[in-house]
Amino acid sequence: MLWNSLLHLSEQDEFAAFFSSVRRHLEPDGVLAFDIFNPNLQLLSRSSGERFHVMRATSPLHGELTVEATNDYDRHSQVNRATWFISTAEQRDAWVVPLHLRSIFPQELLALLDANGVDLMRRDGDCVGGRFTSTSTNQVCQCRLAV
Repeated sequence: MLWNSLLHLSEQDEFAAFFSSVRRHLEPDGVLAFDIFNPNLQLLSRSSGERFHVMRATSPLHGELTVEATNDYDRHSQVNRATWFISTAEQRDAWVVPLHLRSIFPQELLALLDANGVDLMRRDGDCVGGRFTSTSTNQVCQCRLAV
């Protein structure tokens, strides 16, 4: 599962249902692989509504795109209700996209996996096998079902 897909789940029962489905479908020697971001407290603590630069990208259809965002992080639910503003050279805010993602902190991830019968085999800090550290932007995980 790529691109923070797991972070679209926000409630414990949603995680339990997901891992139950994994148990039904994963072969006994199969590997569950996923990536999630490593929460950045500086980013999450920005003032609600404060617009900031995220990235630039090039689209074959639309040319250069600029992506900006606002955050509205709820510390209780650990859900960030962000809005992405995607602009083209011709049109500012051509697309306005809501993006709600839960934050799962590194130690919390271990407890979440354990509670759902999943063993973490490996956690990297990027998709090319870089070591996971507190400054890693991602948690790239390979897991197996607990025996």
